[in-house]
Amino acid sequence: MEDAHSIIVKLGNERESLDKKVIKLEKELAAAKGEILRLRTSMSSSGTVEKVHKNESENENAAVAVKKVRRRKKVESQQEES
Repeated sequence: MEDAHSIIVKLGNERESLDKKVIKLEKELAAAKGEILRLRTSMSSSGTVEKVHKNESENENAAVAVKKVRRRKKVESQQEES
């Protein structure tokens, strides 16, 4: 009878310990999810800033770009050779 009681007490203590670990891990998981969301939003917002700067620099380069003109090569047909 005492053995059964001591086993029940040990299991109760182990359960309490595991419940505390569960709570701790759930808090860590929530913090990690929040960090992931924060990083995603900062990446997307920095990506839009980079796109704006890139578009501005492209507009500046477009005004400076010089049109290149090339002459066509004359292609001799096979009939003229014969």
